[in-house]
Formats: sequence, C-alpha cells, structure tokens
Amino acid sequence: MSNQALKKENQKKMVELVDAFLKNKEMYELELGGTGISPYQLKQYLAERGYRETNFETNGWEWDFVIMMENGQEEELMLSGQGFTFDLKLERTEL
Repeated sequence: MSNQALKKENQKKMVELVDAFLKNKEMYELELGGTGISPYQLKQYLAERGYRETNFETNGWEWDFVIMMENGQEEELMLSGQGFTFDLKLERTEL
C-alpha cells in the first residue's frame, strides 16, 4: 500500500470516528491510539469543525501532551497522549 493510500485510509477513519464522537454527547472518551491518526491531523480536523486551540502543554522529553480545544459554545475537548507509545485520546471536558 502506498503512503498516500495509507494517509487517505487514516483520514477516512478519523472522519468517521470523530464525527460519531462529536454527535454522540453521551460518549465522553474516544481512544485513537494505534489508528495511525496523528495529533496534528486530529487538531486540524477539529479546527475545520469550529474548534480552536486554547492551551497546549507538553512535558518535553517524555513526549506527553495535552491540547485543549473549544468551540465557543458548551463544549471543550482535550486531546491527550504520549508520543513515545503513540497513545492518543479525545475527551470531553467541562467548561
């Protein structure tokens, strides 16, 4: 499989998973580790959906990160993960 096809496959998977998460308000956590979706791709996709980054924290050498995003309404999302083990999670938080 070409690198381009892999990217398209990951993009389609991300759109399906994240859209389902955003629509289902009773779902509070979406595990995305191992899907091939990067934090950057996820952040860009959420920005296209009206979310903006409000905070970005990292601890540096351990590659842990937390990115907070909100849509200006009732919802705030937290992207968190660990770059060393490629963990990635999307969670709803309270404003």
